[in-house]
Amino acid sequence: MAATFTLPDGLGLRMAKPSDQPFISNLFNSSRALLRFAEAERDYIEHLIEQQFDMQSQSYAERFPNAQTLVIEKTSEPIGRIMIDMGVNLVHIIDLMLIPQAQGKGYGPAVLRAVQYVAAQQSLPVALVVDRFNTKLKTIYQSLGFCVEQQNQTHELMIWYPSQPHLYVGV
Repeated sequence: MAATFTLPDGLGLRMAKPSDQPFISNLFNSSRALLRFAEAERDYIEHLIEQQFDMQSQSYAERFPNAQTLVIEKTSEPIGRIMIDMGVNLVHIIDLMLIPQAQGKGYGPAVLRAVQYVAAQQSLPVALVVDRFNTKLKTIYQSLGFCVEQQNQTHELMIWYPSQPHLYVGV
C-alpha cells in the first residue's frame, strides 16, 4: 500500500509512525467507555483497559506480522486507525476504529471504499470480521457489498469481491 492516500471530503490515510502511538492508545481507550460504568475502582478499570490494549496489540502482531497500520485523518487531524493485512489472495481488514466524535459521519465507509478500490486494482477480495449482533455495522458492510461467508456463535466473516466497481467511485 502507498504511504498516503487522499480521499474525498478532507479525509486521508497515512502510514502510522511511532509518534502516533499515544493517539492509537487513546483511541483504543475511547472505545472502552462502557467499562468505566463497571462497579470497580477507577484505577483498576484504567489498568484493565491498558492491559486489553497491550494484549490486542500483541495478538495482532503475532497473528498478522505483515499488517500495516494507517492513521485516518480529517483535514490532517487524526480521527482513527485502520489495520490491514495485504495478503497474496486476500486483503484482511483487521481493525477499523474512529474517535467517538468522528463516528456516524460516513468516514468509516469512505475508508472502506478506498480499501476496496486498492484491492480491486489487484483483483483481491476484502475480508473483515464483525460482531454477529452488531446489526448497525453489518448493515453498513452489506451496503458496501460485503456478504457473510462464515459465522460462529459470536462473529461473522464478511467478504467483498471486486466485481462491483460502482462502489468505490469517487475515491
